[in-house]
Amino acid sequence: MGAGKYEFQPILAVDIKRGSFFVNFDNGIGFAPVDNETFTVGAGIVAVFDSYDREDVPNRFNKIDMGAGARGFVSVRQFGFEATAGLTQIFAGNTKGMIADFSLSRPIEVNERLSITPSIETRWANAKNNDRFYGVNARQAQESGLRQFRPGAGLLDAEAELGLQYRLTDHIGFGVAGGVKTLLGKVKDSPIVRKKTAPFGMGFLAYTF
Repeated sequence: MGAGKYEFQPILAVDIKRGSFFVNFDNGIGFAPVDNETFTVGAGIVAVFDSYDREDVPNRFNKIDMGAGARGFVSVRQFGFEATAGLTQIFAGNTKGMIADFSLSRPIEVNERLSITPSIETRWANAKNNDRFYGVNARQAQESGLRQFRPGAGLLDAEAELGLQYRLTDHIGFGVAGGVKTLLGKVKDSPIVRKKTAPFGMGFLAYTF
């Protein structure tokens, strides 16, 4: 988020659940000791994909690698809605910062094969994350010619998304999702930001065992 160019990226994702053990894209690898029709409470190790290369920022003065974090989360399902709040502490790669997230979705079963899911999400991050990802320290300012900038802790971004999934058979399905994401708080004023708001899209093929 914030880059001036768009990127295409293939992703392989799995969603496995065996008792309290899970492996999925959102919450990583971990355990959910509480998991029923209304509540899910769990923790795991999750990949942190937010990153950029030197060629993605002005004057190529910095880069942020992908990383891994420890994540705890709580999901509540009521009246057809699902709300999830999570907290991730990054411990490897990336910024070593902390990110909190909140999402709300409403899965809608159009028929036995077609489902539609609108959702919204917002994230907050601490100063370590925001300063390392969107900040420009004194040394970097001297090297790049950009002004110094420290956004500090605060809101990071927000997004709205609409996804559609169609089941061809009991095992094979496909879908599309699209939406818009925007930077919030002080990070949107960073001198490395070229686009504060950007659309995104995804297509996927799924196989269920």
